[in-house]
Amino acid sequence: MVVVTIIAVVAALAAPTIGTALANRRTRELSLDLVRLVRLGRSTAAGQGRAYMLRIDPGADRVDLYRGTSSRCNPVAGWTAVVGAGCAGNARCAESLIAPQVGGDTYDIAIAGVETPVDLCFEPTGVTRWNTGGATFAENHPAGGYQVSVSRMTDGATSGVVKLVALPLGAEARILR
Repeated sequence: MVVVTIIAVVAALAAPTIGTALANRRTRELSLDLVRLVRLGRSTAAGQGRAYMLRIDPGADRVDLYRGTSSRCNPVAGWTAVVGAGCAGNARCAESLIAPQVGGDTYDIAIAGVETPVDLCFEPTGVTRWNTGGATFAENHPAGGYQVSVSRMTDGATSGVVKLVALPLGAEARILR
């Protein structure tokens, strides 16, 4: 009886730590999935000879990768019809990443200083262009790229680890911490 009591006490003490570790692991996996999706867009564009566009939508906590019809990013109007259909049932949507909701926790994908969707377009030549709602994709970004944070939210507040993902234009995406 004493052994069973000791096991029960140890399990009760370890349960919150295990739950936190699992939640932090989900945050890490979501940030790794974002890096993988960016790398997939870049490499597939080069391999297939057509542009791919990655839309990061912080408002919807999702990232979608779309396949283009040509090797160019511009004009933006050509992408509007592709993206307007969303990913569900869209043959041009190559892959989606949606932040999960687990129990009372939600996961947040945010871009430093940006509230609207950000589009990164990968051309087969290796050039990465960006757009936040303008008429054309731009090649040079004032900050050199974007920093995306992936975090767990509990009751509207950040809890646990926050993973920062660097999306430099013209270089590989990577996790900063």
